[in-house]
This record gives sequence, C-alpha cells and structure tokens, in this order.
Amino acid sequence: MEYKVLESDKLEWLVEQVNDHINDGWLPQGGIAMGFNTYLNEDAAYNPDITWAQAMIRDDDNADDNDDEDADGDRVGYGSSPSGNREPRW
Repeated sequence: MEYKVLESDKLEWLVEQVNDHINDGWLPQGGIAMGFNTYLNEDAAYNPDITWAQAMIRDDDNADDNDDEDADGDRVGYGSSPSGNREPRW
C-alpha cells in the first residue's frame, strides 16, 4: 500500500490532480482538508492563504515509476498548476 498527500493553493488544481491520480489507480482517503493562514501585506491588509489537500492511497500492484509526474512528465505537488503554470514547492 502506498500513501501520498496532494496539495495545491487552488481547489481547481487539486481536483484535477486527484482525478489524474484516480485514473492512475489511486483512491482518495477521506475528504479534502483546507489549511487557512492570514498574513499582512504591504498595505497593512490581511490576505488569506489557503492550501487544499487530499490524501490518496494505492495498492503496490498498481504502482509505476512515475507517480509523482503528470502526463507531461512534470512533477506535481503543492502549487503546481495542471494548466502548465508550474510553481512546485517541495
């Protein structure tokens, strides 16, 4: 059994990552999680910083060597955009 957590700062990107992983034999484990942070910007205004996450599991029988890459061979993870605007934060 394999376990990983997918993260993104955009819910739409997380949904696409989860769907891609489901197509590769992964199953969602539980529901999504949301982390909420606020910070002060230069205008002294509080801005939200949200991170979305989904735990995924897969049987070892469904494993392949490229499970951290999308269809284009790019690494996926927190901040990576399925549309090609990659900002990985490993």
